[in-house]
Amino acid sequence: MAKISLLNIFDDLVRTSDVLTAGIEKEFIAFVSHQENCRQQWCLEQDELTKLRKENAKLKVSTFMKS
Repeated sequence: MAKISLLNIFDDLVRTSDVLTAGIEKEFIAFVSHQENCRQQWCLEQDELTKLRKENAKLKVSTFMKS
């Protein structure tokens, strides 16, 4: 197992902490906006799925009644 020096660990910490102070608000707002659009689309698709399942059940009943 390779040993990692304290200096390497510190360098990694400093390098990765930049994201916390970089001011990425615009990117975050864009991400949240995109996620909201996806959520709205998923809701519409869920409604469509529910509607189609009901139609499918009605068709199965009517087909069964005709037999």
